[in-house]
Amino acid sequence: MSKSAHYFDVFATLQRQIPHLAPDPIGGLPYCITSQARYACSRRRNKRRGTRKWNAPEALDLTDIPYLTPLNEAALRSFGIPAPWSYGRADRTRFGELDALAHINNTAYLRWLETFRIHYFRDYGISSYGPDDPRIVLRRIEADYLAEMLLEEDYIVTGRTREIRTTSFTMDYAIFSGGTLRCTSSAVLVLLEADGTKRPLSPDIRQTLIARDGATEA
Repeated sequence: MSKSAHYFDVFATLQRQIPHLAPDPIGGLPYCITSQARYACSRRRNKRRGTRKWNAPEALDLTDIPYLTPLNEAALRSFGIPAPWSYGRADRTRFGELDALAHINNTAYLRWLETFRIHYFRDYGISSYGPDDPRIVLRRIEADYLAEMLLEEDYIVTGRTREIRTTSFTMDYAIFSGGTLRCTSSAVLVLLEADGTKRPLSPDIRQTLIARDGATEA
């Protein structure tokens, strides 16, 4: 079945379940699907694709996710996100993140991770971006895109530090949405002084990353 035919098939099913669901005037595709309907749509789409599931509760109402707010371990578990993830942040996809294929462009995921890191660094006491704080630069990042994301899908970005070295550390990330793991990523971050020389991680930061994330020392 083609992608267009699949969307029409899914939309027809949703329209029977949700009578007020209206078709898009251009192309006949849905443009006002609620979070719950999009969750059902993504579950059906990913069931066909065999995408990895993260066992979201069947009765999960994604409209209950607090956007732009740090999510602790208890909150993540309540949304079905498994260990070892203990820190996350939720948001919703936006129109400006779509590309010519009408799904979220790959670069948007990297911006989500960047935004996540800012909150992570502040909450973990790594940097508040003041004049005396270390400069944190991205040395390397890689990402695996496991399933596409569409407009107005709720998602949760999670991240943790996996390994720490003298002046750098490695972070792992995962993005969950609609009952599936959509993207995984890893990055190496380096701490610098104002003049560009490397700056060692302080003992307090090292202890925080070990205690909160289970990071190991290389």
